[in-house]
Amino acid sequence: MRFIGAFELDDDIVAVQPGDPLKVAGPDVQGVKAADGIEIHQPIEMIQETRTIRMITLRNATATDLEQLARIENEGFSQAEAASKEAFAERIRLIPDTFIVAEREGEILGYINGPVIGTPYITDDLFKEIKTNPKNGGYQSILGLAVSKKVRGRGIAKLLMKKWEELAQQNEREGITLTCKEELAAFYEKQGFVNRGRSESQHGGGVWYDLVKLIIY
Repeated sequence: MRFIGAFELDDDIVAVQPGDPLKVAGPDVQGVKAADGIEIHQPIEMIQETRTIRMITLRNATATDLEQLARIENEGFSQAEAASKEAFAERIRLIPDTFIVAEREGEILGYINGPVIGTPYITDDLFKEIKTNPKNGGYQSILGLAVSKKVRGRGIAKLLMKKWEELAQQNEREGITLTCKEELAAFYEKQGFVNRGRSESQHGGGVWYDLVKLIIY
């Protein structure tokens, strides 16, 4: 499955959904069409500026992504914390529906992944063994969220989080759960997560905090 995710205008990331009308100024973008048929029109009121448009798509990860995924994982996590290629391959095989990558022109910019679990908190056994996702219910976990160091601070993580919440709502999950280091808690709190305090997780020998966002219907 392939999702339209966003388009990039120079350093700006603008999220879109299938069927959204897009208007972008500049002679270089008139009549451009996205992969799913979205047409990008030049507005009547011209802005005297030329900007480069590059589509960012969100799609399910595949086995051919493993090299890029491993590189980004090792940029963002210590050796003790980082998932192995084998772990990624297992997640792609068992939970492809909840392993999403952000891609631009064939390059993976970031990803988010994790299984659906029955409890509101992540346990360390999930980093070793997971099961296929139930169709509905449960808590959507985040075992990994990482962005290439080349594009950090440009909204990719927020774009992936937005898609994650949409998937959770579509599949009637009770909430989204993750663990993170103390210094990252504020980022997730701004996305609506509640810090439930220090986690029992000892993954990678680190100190982690449980953060949960309940889904409101």
